[in-house]
Amino acid sequence: MAELLSATAMAQRIGRMPLRLRVAVWETALPVAGTARLRVYAPMAVADLWRGGEALAVRVASGLASAWPRIEPSLKQAWLAEARTAAGLRRAFQTLAQRLDVFKDVSVTLGLLSVALDAPVPGLIALLPQALEGAADAPVAEAAERTVLTLAKRWRELPRSCQEALDQAVAMLPLRDAALLRATPLLAALLAPPALAPRAHAWLAAEDEAGHMALRRAVRTLEGVEGKRWALRLLALPVVRRAAAEVVATPMQVSLPQLAPLLADWHLLLHPERRRRLGAVSGKVWKNWLRSAVEEAVQTQGQVAADACRWLFLLGAERRRMIVAAEALVSRDAHTRSLAVRCLASAMDSSMWSDAARAALLDYCFDNEAWVAASAARALLARAPATFAQASAKLSRSPHASLRVLSCKACCGAPAPRTLHGPQPMWAKAASFRRALEADRDQALAQLRSAVRAGSLTAIRLAVRLAIVESVELELLQLLASGADGVRTQQEQLKGEGTRLVATAASALGFLRTQASATALQRLLSHWDGRVRANALESLARRGVSAQALRSGLADRTPRVRANACAALLERQPQARQPRRTLRAMLGSDAPVEQRRSALWVVERTLASDFAQEVAQIAQDAAGDDALRRRARRCARRLLASMACAPSASAAVAGSCTALEER
Repeated sequence: MAELLSATAMAQRIGRMPLRLRVAVWETALPVAGTARLRVYAPMAVADLWRGGEALAVRVASGLASAWPRIEPSLKQAWLAEARTAAGLRRAFQTLAQRLDVFKDVSVTLGLLSVALDAPVPGLIALLPQALEGAADAPVAEAAERTVLTLAKRWRELPRSCQEALDQAVAMLPLRDAALLRATPLLAALLAPPALAPRAHAWLAAEDEAGHMALRRAVRTLEGVEGKRWALRLLALPVVRRAAAEVVATPMQVSLPQLAPLLADWHLLLHPERRRRLGAVSGKVWKNWLRSAVEEAVQTQGQVAADACRWLFLLGAERRRMIVAAEALVSRDAHTRSLAVRCLASAMDSSMWSDAARAALLDYCFDNEAWVAASAARALLARAPATFAQASAKLSRSPHASLRVLSCKACCGAPAPRTLHGPQPMWAKAASFRRALEADRDQALAQLRSAVRAGSLTAIRLAVRLAIVESVELELLQLLASGADGVRTQQEQLKGEGTRLVATAASALGFLRTQASATALQRLLSHWDGRVRANALESLARRGVSAQALRSGLADRTPRVRANACAALLERQPQARQPRRTLRAMLGSDAPVEQRRSALWVVERTLASDFAQEVAQIAQDAAGDDALRRRARRCARRLLASMACAPSASAAVAGSCTALEER
């Protein structure tokens, strides 16, 4: 604190000095100032950049550049965020770089290289070749290496002018002199796309054997895990791919945590040239060190095991090792188990190991995760349909609907309906199934009926979306016959997915006009689950049943059923008293949150202006539920927009509008 007060007092004295004297102070004091003084001096120095000519600005920039690595990041970010200040700083630093003697002003050079990382401009990037040539001055050369490496990693984010300057700087590097060759920045620059680094890639394509040999020598000097990561990237470059493959295959004693960054670069193996080149030396790789390291990583938990499994799969390791690794992944997380399924599917292509892979893949068909089990089942069905048919009896009792559909189709001998399961969104499944209907309508409908019988929610929703519910009416009625009884003991048999299945089927029957579907819906009104009763009531209202049948839902114990009954009755008779009384009671302040939420759902859809006062009270209740208050505000906005466009402006409507506007 004392140092800060002293710095503030000194800054006040400096502020009363003439401009030229202040500039001389900034030029000499900033490079040696401590952190507390820099916090006070640096903003004053930045403010003086615009108060003099170019010569004075360059002198201030020299002091700022020397102190730049020690200035607080928050100050630098604030300067660079303000457009006028950032433009002045870049212009001053660029002018300073053009007049700088790199080998004489070492501290200023180091500062400008640090500035280039925060505020890259072409003038600062042009310093890099000259700084790299100063191999005798290790700090400058090392700082230039770090700058090129960091900028190359951000190559795509740089402005176009900075990309051109960096490309030109790389092209000016002393490539033929092995003593002056800086491998890391050059290799980083060569990883940029040809469109962004045309000069560097033009040099690569040129017939310059001496330069290429120097570059290969530089690649072979890469060491450690970080060096292998760079070599893995360089496998795609024809000039150095052989040397890069040798670097990857070189044995190395490294612990598993240190190897994790290399395994995390598995996506680089998706490049076919990298995979082919690494496969050419795969014997060395697997015999020396990478095989044992990957197998050890597979035995661990989490992301490291998943990355190691991808290496096994992409490099095409020995089938036996892939099977052993996949069997070891059974107890891992779901994502890793899905990768093991891919490894086993690839291993089944080899006749020698197909039996072991088939047995391991069958175990994955009973996975707890539906998408992992479905992936294993599809792979087994495509490669070993006889084995899948033998296990279809067990799979038909699977808790996953997609597995039940696959087992049913395997028993029937028909191909699996790929559109009825998988991670695709519903619109993609609907488009795919529509194409299947156009190609072979009978077969597609047979698959849909089989899926509905197996209890597939996706199949029922597809039938509703494509307006072909009448084609699966019999299957829906059979499905409801096993779960439509209103006895409470049925809850034991219809847990989780089963209850939702009955509710979805009840909603789908509302699009039919047959007597059988009406009878089934009437029976569902006494179901023990509120979701089923609510969907059945909504379906009956859609079919146009009498109001008397709908009034029975006003006394239901489930708020959603009462809300559906109120919405249906108000749609037919907007001034009906009984549903309005029920709705007003559900909106009361002493009603539970579930009831008020269901009542807001009705008001939002019927736009009944009589309930504007109650909606405004819920929206203003600061002590209430946050989600309920947000829904009330959304409902109030819709009510206000509806009443503002009303043809009549009665006193009731005007009062409701006033209540909502006060909200």
